[in-house]
Amino acid sequence: MIKNEIEPASEISKIAGVPTAGLPIATVVSQKMRIPLIYVRKEHRTHGLGKTIEGVLSPEDNVLLVDDIITTGHSTIEEAAILRGSAKLKHVVVLVDREQGGLRHLQEVDLVLHPLVKITDMISYLRDLGAIPINIYEAVLKYISTSNQVIPREVTHLDV
Repeated sequence: MIKNEIEPASEISKIAGVPTAGLPIATVVSQKMRIPLIYVRKEHRTHGLGKTIEGVLSPEDNVLLVDDIITTGHSTIEEAAILRGSAKLKHVVVLVDREQGGLRHLQEVDLVLHPLVKITDMISYLRDLGAIPINIYEAVLKYISTSNQVIPREVTHLDV
């Protein structure tokens, strides 16, 4: 998907992983695509070099942000803001979209979300396999459709 859908248009020059769960996934993507890996630290370091971004990054770089899951998009937007302070970033790849506002919130800050699977597709597949009973399937669908995951105002208005 990355090579076919994203890479030709954006000429990705760096893969960014989100610690901790997204970093192993980004590492595999980086190795398979032979594109250098960087990552953003969750907290600003007060020792060593005090870097927020680990790895070599320049303003000309086109970064692909990789994570494991997206819910509201809060943490993804924070990571994007940090990366956009040093390079270009347009695309975000996640393994699972929980479909609880992440897509909408990323669009609001001009980010394109590319999920490998949506949670509703995943639970439909499990229902079809008979791996989960219909009442659990319906409860999960209800939770997804009624959950009101609101992103804090200060995050939706980050200067990304």
